[in-house]
Amino acid sequence: MRISTEVENLEKPDHCASCGTALEPRSGPGRPSAYCNEGCRRTAEFAVRSLVKRINAAEIELREIQCATEDFAGLDQDERRRRTRFLRRWLVEDRTKLRALLGGNNQTTMEKSAESNRGSNDKSNGVTHG
Repeated sequence: MRISTEVENLEKPDHCASCGTALEPRSGPGRPSAYCNEGCRRTAEFAVRSLVKRINAAEIELREIQCATEDFAGLDQDERRRRTRFLRRWLVEDRTKLRALLGGNNQTTMEKSAESNRGSNDKSNGVTHG
């Protein structure tokens, strides 16, 4: 399969990955736009950097819990399991948001955030995203 055929088969975004505004169809060479304007692109860049930091921190904490480092040695087994489940769920949600911001699909980030927050009550777990 030629590279040009592979590129043609990629899903082209039809809505801004940041705000959900419909994107104007574009023809010609170059990568299709994932954002409707410069402001949305910059907002998404900031959100991407924040998500990457949060994902990295969560992955480190997950490894430390699983290895029972000094910071987590005082946690009982149930608390470790609860925190591990929470971190894994958080990682899935944040990675999904990251893919959406990077133009990975047509569902907007706002829609994804609303879905991930439905029925999720992290405050009852005593945990907040930072």
